[in-house]
Amino acid sequence: MAKDRLLCGSISLMGTGLVIGGKTTPVPGIDVVNYLDDPQLRLDPGDQRQRTSRERSWVRLVVMHTTGGIPGGKDLRPQLILPGLGKSTGGGQRIVSSWTHDKKRPGGAHVVVDQDGGCYCCADLVDVAAYHAERANGCSVGIEVVQGHARADLYQGQLEVAAVLALWICRLMPVPIQWQIPRPYAGRPLTRFVLSIAHDDVPLGNVTGIVGHRDLTPSRGQGDPGDAMMLALVREGCEELDFAAGEDIALWKVRQQELGLVGCDGVPGPRTAESLKKAGHPDGIWRLPPTPPAA
Repeated sequence: MAKDRLLCGSISLMGTGLVIGGKTTPVPGIDVVNYLDDPQLRLDPGDQRQRTSRERSWVRLVVMHTTGGIPGGKDLRPQLILPGLGKSTGGGQRIVSSWTHDKKRPGGAHVVVDQDGGCYCCADLVDVAAYHAERANGCSVGIEVVQGHARADLYQGQLEVAAVLALWICRLMPVPIQWQIPRPYAGRPLTRFVLSIAHDDVPLGNVTGIVGHRDLTPSRGQGDPGDAMMLALVREGCEELDFAAGEDIALWKVRQQELGLVGCDGVPGPRTAESLKKAGHPDGIWRLPPTPPAA
């Protein structure tokens, strides 16, 4: 397979892309080094599990994280957003190694974005549930954005790379994930999400899109991933919806009706994605204006 090339900071990286359903998938414009390219990037068996067949049939969320989660917990320092890109911190190998050291608290994510914009895929996005978001693990892809500890710093260019990569993941998954994020963040997780994770047989079964770890659990603070990361997603084309008030469900019921679907439930899953493709929306993802279907 041909390899894409991207100069990230001062380090030239070569990778074969994301691993999705057992296949390497290049990401246009972004170099992604995966665990098949570099075995040291592979998640430890204790930091992952295989998804069930039901989970594999529709992975419907991308969850954004920062490695430091600052501000959060006892560390309430604000995030320092620096211009451009930073230097490599050792990227995926260092983060994966740190995850494997705590057997009592397994943790891992599918993708790591380093401060120089380097991207690392540590697990199959479809076949593997990485331990990054409690009971949401089974239905989600986790992206960790490397945050400096001494200054709680992130880089604007790094956030832009993470946002673009997240949107490409949404496009490349077998069932496309809609480009939508929850708003506003009120300093606490969304009750709708917390209750579903705690009680539903299928956690977050009526939720799809891109969320922050902070939206899912009270154990994480504002800095996981922080407002700057979510704003970067908006700038790249994500739609902001009030998930707490059910705006996503109400809006998608209307869109499903406009697409001519029967049994509109307000959850844009596989049938909705196929209908969007037929209506001229690229990759089965809603955005304006739609591209006219080919003659």
